[in-house]
Amino acid sequence: MKTIFVINDNSAEAENAYKLALLIAHNTEAEILIANVYQPDIVPKKIRLKEVNGILIGQHHFENDYGQEMAGPNLPGGFMPVIKEIDFYGVKESCMAEEINRQNIWLIIKGMNFVLPNDNSTILNINCLLNKVICPVLLVPVNWKAKHIERIVYVSDLRYCRIEIIRYLAELGKFFNADISVTHLSAKGLPHMDEEYASSVFRGEIYNNVHYDRLFFNNTKERDITKAVDVMINGLHNDLLALVNHRFHFEEIFGRYINEILPDHITVPLLVFPY
Repeated sequence: MKTIFVINDNSAEAENAYKLALLIAHNTEAEILIANVYQPDIVPKKIRLKEVNGILIGQHHFENDYGQEMAGPNLPGGFMPVIKEIDFYGVKESCMAEEINRQNIWLIIKGMNFVLPNDNSTILNINCLLNKVICPVLLVPVNWKAKHIERIVYVSDLRYCRIEIIRYLAELGKFFNADISVTHLSAKGLPHMDEEYASSVFRGEIYNNVHYDRLFFNNTKERDITKAVDVMINGLHNDLLALVNHRFHFEEIFGRYINEILPDHITVPLLVFPY
C-alpha cells in the first residue's frame, strides 16, 4: 500500500496540506503518516484525529480560539485511509530522509507559506530533505483549497524529459481521471524544438511508452519562465505543477534551492521530483 508522509509543524499551512493529503489518500487508497516536527511543550495543540461520518478527519485547534476546528474536505463514501502519527521533533533532516526512504514513502506533502513565520523554532529545511529523499515532495500553498485534481503539467525540456516521472504522474492522474500535459520549455542556452519534430519525439518516446490516454504535449517558445508558469496556472488552469529538483526550470523559479517560502506566482501545489 502507498504511504503519504505529511509534515506537520502545527501551522495553518500544515493543516491545509493535510486536507489535500486526505483527498489524495482517499482516491489512491493510500495510508497517511503524519510527521509532527514541532516542540509539543511550546505548542501543545496539534492536528488530531476524529471520526466524522465514517471518515477520519484531522482537527486543528488554534491557540487563540480553542473552539475553532478546521476539518478536512468532505469525502465521499468508500476507502477510508489509515492515519498514523510519528514524532520527528528535533530530528535532523538527514535522519528523517533515511526513515522516509526506509519506509518506501510514496509521496511527501508539506504546506508552504509566502511569508516567513514569526517563530523559526519549527522550520524544517525542506531543501535538505529534498536532496536526500527518493520520492517526490508536494508543496501546497497555504491559500490553495483542496479540490479534485483535473489537470497536471510537467515542465521540462523534452530532450531531458524523464519517462519515470511521467509514469508516476500517470499513476497519480488515473485515480482522478486527470489530464497530464508535458510542457516543453527549452533549457537556457538551447535552441527551440521544431513543432513537428517535438511532437514526433513526444509520441514515439513518451506517449507510446506510458500508455495513458489523457497524456498530452505542449511545445512553448516562451523563454520567460514566470510568464510561462502564469499561463500554465491562470491560462490553462492546471491544478498541479511538476518539475525536477535542481534542474533547468527549477533553478529559474527558485534559484539554487527552495527556502521556507514559495514565490508569489506559485499558487498551485508544486510537485518536486528528486534529481
